[in-house]
Amino acid sequence: MSAEMSVEPLFQKLHDDPALTADNGPAASSTALWNDVDVLQWQQLVEYFAQQKSQQFAPFGESLIRRGLGLVLDHKQPETIVSPQLANLSLLFHAASGADDSFRALVLNLLSSVPVEETWQEFVTLVTVAAPQTPQTAVVAMTPLFRSTPSDLIAVLFPKLADQLGQLSLAAPILDLANYYTRQGCSSVHPLRDHALTLASMLRQLTQEMLCLEERTPESHDQLVRLGQQVNDAVAIMIGLLDALALIDDNQHAAVIYPLLEIAHRRLRVEAAAALARLGESVGEESLIAMAAERAVRLTVLAYAEELGIDQRIDTVYRVPEARAEGELVAWLAEPTQFAMPPDEMSLFDQRSLNWPGYDEPVDCFLFRFGYSRDTGSFENIGISGPISKTVSSDLLDLPPQQIYALFAGLDSEHDDIYELHVESETATRHVARLLARIPQEEYWVDQPLWLGVFFEYRVLVVTADRNSAKGTLIIDEECLQWYPTGNPNRPVEPEQAYAIYKGRRLLNAFNDGFTS
Repeated sequence: MSAEMSVEPLFQKLHDDPALTADNGPAASSTALWNDVDVLQWQQLVEYFAQQKSQQFAPFGESLIRRGLGLVLDHKQPETIVSPQLANLSLLFHAASGADDSFRALVLNLLSSVPVEETWQEFVTLVTVAAPQTPQTAVVAMTPLFRSTPSDLIAVLFPKLADQLGQLSLAAPILDLANYYTRQGCSSVHPLRDHALTLASMLRQLTQEMLCLEERTPESHDQLVRLGQQVNDAVAIMIGLLDALALIDDNQHAAVIYPLLEIAHRRLRVEAAAALARLGESVGEESLIAMAAERAVRLTVLAYAEELGIDQRIDTVYRVPEARAEGELVAWLAEPTQFAMPPDEMSLFDQRSLNWPGYDEPVDCFLFRFGYSRDTGSFENIGISGPISKTVSSDLLDLPPQQIYALFAGLDSEHDDIYELHVESETATRHVARLLARIPQEEYWVDQPLWLGVFFEYRVLVVTADRNSAKGTLIIDEECLQWYPTGNPNRPVEPEQAYAIYKGRRLLNAFNDGFTS
């Protein structure tokens, strides 16, 4: 029986799935339907779609490959699933338009998930023909390659992948992969050792480009975003190059690294210093030790110094728990998803050891006050480090330390017995009415009930209210009422933060004798 005939009913079932609409994209078919597809059906679907027009296949592409990945991960001999379909997977890969980069990355991910020579050869062939278009999809494609790998399989990838180092999207993961195989002892020599001169040349060129980027002043927000992306892309590649040259361990390449010690980018200076230190250059060690004073890179410096056995030469003030916690929070604040730069000022606000939710032993907790100053204005707030690194947009400067700890503990809490209900749901209405009746009408004017919280045995009502003409959040349970003023109107304490304080207060009081908020 042909694949087309045997799989046609299954295809029709998937096609008729009401979850599949024009609006919900390539992976639209329900998970339940795809989870029922077995190995034989999956292989038949791959063959079937490889014979069809690409537009008929398009709505199912990512779902098909994801199901293949699921089957591969659960199978003792994954090559028996994928290898017979290499030609058909290649057809599907080529049939996908260049715009469908995520689908192609998933196909490459599937191939790289099966560690046998023929699938990895096909991976190299396809990635050479159509490289992933972004660093993100390149990571998706190559992540399964980062595993304990015998030398004969490494030889399938290298040196062929070296020819793709000129691809912006592939350069960093290729370098990281070669470095990984060396560091894990999978390869007795660095897979890119014979390309060391090329790597040094790439680093020299990127260093010049980075110096030019640092001198450029963006004139608009869009230019700033583009400049930031260019810097991030270059940094990822340069870190891989520095690591590779250090692992190749040829001192003749030290000269190309030295200029990076003068660059403004802190992380690159740290990586350059560490690479030089590994190559036996004393200047690298001294530079690394000095950079422990810089909060934004302190943790990376300490990690490299410990690896190199020179950590005891770093001033103790930068190695104590407070200094490490400060470095953790600064590194978090400097992430692109947060403030994208380290704060200008930081000082310790409070420190104590607490039994923290999710930890078996007491945790050293630190609150730091931090600030940013710019021509357009300033920003100050409080952040936590220790159990988690975090801050919020709400202004915390006027809150006592206990409430701030409670806020972060509440935000960090997850449990099956902690959840919220809509106030008008059948389960909630009786509790909402009962808790509303507990509010002193002469003291509070209720604006709006927001939700009913279930916190273990407690039922907790969260409402917005007015008290003496001031707005805030009122939280009511069977035992007490808690009032949280809005505070700074530009950065108010929202109901979500107020409820987090309530939850954190309950948790920290339960785990810590004498803790009050």
